[in-house]
Amino acid sequence: MFALASDRAPWRNRRFMPVLAAFLFLPIVAEAKTLYVNASTGNDATTYAANSETAPWRSIGRAAWGSTNRGAPNANEGARAGDLVLISPATYTTVGNLTGGGFGRQDVAYNPINNGTAGSPIRFECTGLCVLTFSSGSGPMVGAMERNYIEWSGFSMNESTAPTRQDTGPVTFYRAIGGSIENSTMTGIPNWTARVGDNYNGVRLEDSSGVRVANNRITGYGGQTGDRNHSGITTYRSFPILIENNEISNCGSGIYLKGTSATSVVRSVTVRYNIFRSNRWGLHILQLPGTSAQPMLVHQNIFVANRESGLWINAFDNSQYDAKWVRFFNNTLVDNVAGMASYNWQAFPTDANFVWANNIVAGTGDGLRMDNANDAQNLAATTHALNNNVYASERFTTGGTGRNLAYFRSFGQEMNSTVADPQFVSTTDYRLRATSPARTVGRALYGIGGTTGAVIPAGAFITGNERIGPSGVVTPGLPTAPTGLRIIPGGL
Repeated sequence: MFALASDRAPWRNRRFMPVLAAFLFLPIVAEAKTLYVNASTGNDATTYAANSETAPWRSIGRAAWGSTNRGAPNANEGARAGDLVLISPATYTTVGNLTGGGFGRQDVAYNPINNGTAGSPIRFECTGLCVLTFSSGSGPMVGAMERNYIEWSGFSMNESTAPTRQDTGPVTFYRAIGGSIENSTMTGIPNWTARVGDNYNGVRLEDSSGVRVANNRITGYGGQTGDRNHSGITTYRSFPILIENNEISNCGSGIYLKGTSATSVVRSVTVRYNIFRSNRWGLHILQLPGTSAQPMLVHQNIFVANRESGLWINAFDNSQYDAKWVRFFNNTLVDNVAGMASYNWQAFPTDANFVWANNIVAGTGDGLRMDNANDAQNLAATTHALNNNVYASERFTTGGTGRNLAYFRSFGQEMNSTVADPQFVSTTDYRLRATSPARTVGRALYGIGGTTGAVIPAGAFITGNERIGPSGVVTPGLPTAPTGLRIIPGGL
């Protein structure tokens, strides 16, 4: 039996008194709370402790900085790890970075003073549509600069009222871990020649990891200038990342994935369920060498009417930095000038290991286009592996020369691919009819759609019930998208 005498009771033993004292004076960890912002009824003089639905703050800055002065933040008064900041629909205005001022190009206007944590992010969520503008200055509006686990949802930013700076976007994550931008719209200027040579982006991820970009509409970032650095989303040395359920239109590159270094180990880049429409390039990949253990997975996206190609993989310098282990599978590509394309002026690394499989390519453009230094090398399965694709017409080009399916098969490529009408439900609905020959062409990869190797449909719709593109995102001047969106807005 345990003794209960005072000489055995630890709370009466002097040896334990310092431990007890230390415990008593530990800081109290506050519970996460819901905070409120309302531009009409709020008061920024309200304390953090007193903030409630009936006593909201007036500005987003008060929640993010813990102060009304961005240059003098107060961590004790700002949103903390685990907090949810609910923001009432309105137009919210703040001051951007001023030319010659103390803020750098990546400095996010609403950069929180506090970090979230992996299990307890700080989330800023508009309960309808919140339009964000600058009264003066420019630069990133939301995201995170050297802050971790910061989430944003339900915001609209337009270049005309929220101008960005060079090499940034209205949404910028810089040296950040975790976090997300969701359910938002970013609108740029498609003919902005003043930004030629600049990385003009809707969303920019730089030296960040674990960021999710989901359910957004991004349009107009230099789509008519022909500059590949003008993009809906650009990444630099950022992985792992997840980009899903976005609609990206009229940009130079819809998504531009690039940037690594000799010490980088690229991890888990996934691009899925997105719509790429009327960009110059849909998905543009430069660098980012994945590995067999963690390849880049690009699946179940829809590419429509992109003026150069749906997929474009570009060699940079035939070095360790070039793209490797890209898995492009179960995508649907319609009326692009080229469906899937690769380009280099030297040769891809022999261990590039690209797989293009289970895709449907339809329309008047080339199904495949390879403008490469060495067709034989690329088609001898040392860099490219092509199979189980469905092409609506036999239009292929390598090195500027027209080809047919037999040419690829002479290299052991496309052995189980076919040329056939995929039989879409309609000209704007890319699900497959019951009689579609594409229903048995695909083979499951990475467990997507079934056990790896199982017979599945080619194209983006494996079950027919997938939601591809954003749903429920309100864009100023446009109706709310229907839930479960399957039909491409605006048609072909």
